[in-house]
Amino acid sequence: MNPRKGKKPLKVLYLFNGSREGLVEKVRAGENPGDGFWGMLRLSRYGIEAEYAEIEQIYPKWVVQFLRAHLTIYLIHAPIFWRIFSYDIVFTSAAFGTQLIYTLLKCLGVRSPRWVMHDFSITGMVGERRT
Repeated sequence: MNPRKGKKPLKVLYLFNGSREGLVEKVRAGENPGDGFWGMLRLSRYGIEAEYAEIEQIYPKWVVQFLRAHLTIYLIHAPIFWRIFSYDIVFTSAAFGTQLIYTLLKCLGVRSPRWVMHDFSITGMVGERRT
C-alpha cells in the first residue's frame, strides 16, 4: 500500500558525516544490512523519494580532502548547503553548524525544508550544562 498514491512524492535528503561511497551498492547486493542509512533505502516503499548528498559526490578528491581536513563534522555539509532547498525534508546527524545556517535563513523568511536531526552524541555535547 502506498499512502502517497496520487500525490507528489515527498523528497527526503539525508546528510551523513562520513562518506557512504560504495555502501549503497553493498546494501542492495545484500552484503551489508544498511543500518547506517536510518531507513533511507526503505522509504521508496511508501512513495517517498530519498537520497543522500555528500561532498564526495560534488567536488574533486583534492577539494574533499581539504574540506574534511579543515571543517568540523558540524559544518561538513556547508559546501553543499544549497542543495537542501530542492527537498521537503532534510535528515541528518551532528550537523549543528549547518543547522545554525538553516535556522538563520529560516528566521529571514527563506523557504526551507523541514529539518530532522538525529544524533546519539547530543547529550555528550550538552554535557552538564557547562558547554
